[in-house]
Amino acid sequence: MKLINLGKSEEGYNAKAVSSYKISGITNNKVVQRYKKPFDANNWFNINGKIVTERKKRILNKWLKEHKKFIE
Repeated sequence: MKLINLGKSEEGYNAKAVSSYKISGITNNKVVQRYKKPFDANNWFNINGKIVTERKKRILNKWLKEHKKFIE
């Protein structure tokens, strides 16, 4: 995953990332995913409202920690 955008809204934090998948030796980088984290929740959710996996949660929390001072 590569970070595109990380921002703050009235409800919480929003992140946009590009995921790359490798199929038969060809890399596809065109999958854009959006995530949101409400201020009162500990979990990140995808745009459909499902909780993200632990791996993605660690990555998103790391990005938030690194960029929080810029978006506040």
